[in-house]
This record gives sequence, structure tokens and C-alpha cells, in this order.
Amino acid sequence: VLFCYDLELPPDFVPTPVDNEVSSFQLMPIQEVIDSFQGGRRLDKTYKANDYLVLADFLVRRGYLRPEDDLYYEIVLNLRT
Repeated sequence: VLFCYDLELPPDFVPTPVDNEVSSFQLMPIQEVIDSFQGGRRLDKTYKANDYLVLADFLVRRGYLRPEDDLYYEIVLNLRT
């Protein structure tokens, strides 16, 4: 089970890695994140496998991925199984 929470931050917030779990953070436009699902960036290890689960869930819940989008049903099916 993976518990995931949305945390809205002010636009000027800059995260700092302090626990050695990540080396850096990168702010990406939402469209670039969506394109990474369709462009196969997961193959070049842009994200870890569990990162994709969190991102996919966020994109679906927030309406960035909609039923009319090509990968919507495949993503939702995989999130729920």
C-alpha cells in the first residue's frame, strides 16, 4: 500500500534535499510530466517505478488525464489492480 498526499506550496517554495533519499528536485511544467508517460521516458529512468504511480494518480485525480486521453484507461486500470 502506498499512501500519498497532496501538499500545495507557495509558488516561490524551493525544496532542499536533506535526507540523502533524493539528490535534487526539479520543477516541470505539467504538460512535460504528461508527455513523459506517452514518450516512454520511464525507460530512461527519469522516474522510479513508484514515482509513476504517484504521478499517474495525481494526474487522474486532478483531471489532467481525462477519459478521452489515449492512455487514460490503461493508467486507471493499472492504478486500481
